[in-house]
Amino acid sequence: MMNLDALVVHSPVLIIAIPLLMALLTPLIGRVSERGRNVLVIASLVFVSFLVFLLARDIYLNGLRVYTLGAISPDLTIPENYSHLHKPL
Repeated sequence: MMNLDALVVHSPVLIIAIPLLMALLTPLIGRVSERGRNVLVIASLVFVSFLVFLLARDIYLNGLRVYTLGAISPDLTIPENYSHLHKPL
């Protein structure tokens, strides 16, 4: 269940990144194998649908989720040491 928890934590960015990556790979793989392209597209759609289901379930059970790209932790919304760098005038 630990791996599934990590998948749920990173599902917001994966739901966006996987279709973008597949949009790049689909025509390249289609040149080599039409069947391979079709399998890749269907597999990615099934996986993204699974991620959407996991995220929807998690939101229903635990409330809204915040995902911050580039942070030490995906749920860190204020940069570390921000209060020390930003002093009011």
